[in-house]
Amino acid sequence: MLRLLPRQSAAAAIFAIGSGARAALAQSEHAHHQTSEPRPAPTLPGQDAFGAIAEVVRLLEADATTDWSKVDVERLRQHLIDMNAFTLRARVSAVPLPAGARFTITGDSRTMTAAHAMFDAHIRQLGEVSRYRAMIADGAGSLQVAVTARDPADVAAITRIRALGAVGFLSLDDHHRAHHLALARGDIPAAHQHR
Repeated sequence: MLRLLPRQSAAAAIFAIGSGARAALAQSEHAHHQTSEPRPAPTLPGQDAFGAIAEVVRLLEADATTDWSKVDVERLRQHLIDMNAFTLRARVSAVPLPAGARFTITGDSRTMTAAHAMFDAHIRQLGEVSRYRAMIADGAGSLQVAVTARDPADVAAITRIRALGAVGFLSLDDHHRAHHLALARGDIPAAHQHR
């Protein structure tokens, strides 16, 4: 037979049950924290361009000499859009030259703007110590990029140029990450724009 409790007794019983449950939960969580390893945190940013931006921002934040009045992270974002447009959307054909290859690049207007910006920047970075030299010229609706070995007898360099193709050539010398930091810092002249 069900007995009804007075209102105050019922409230006290509910409070006691709730307090007991909270205490048990707290004890369980305390035991879990004492016995288990910390849970691993995600390491991937989820999107490559966002990850590149986040890495640069961390470097800027960690550098006490950063002049935040010159920093322009949006400029870096535009450059990454250019990289994506060229890498994924450009159409590239190649013909051998005696000391290398000529690459003909075509695509929509954003892709062509990206190709110009990226090759201009990369060719400026090639020093006299590089095994390669490159020249660019505008064709009929295309960008022509001729990459040749500095030494016409350097068969290994010539073979490598033809194997790398246009995008592989852009990846040479590993200066691109420093270029990203310089873009965001505002250390590259405004003439080098990706907008």
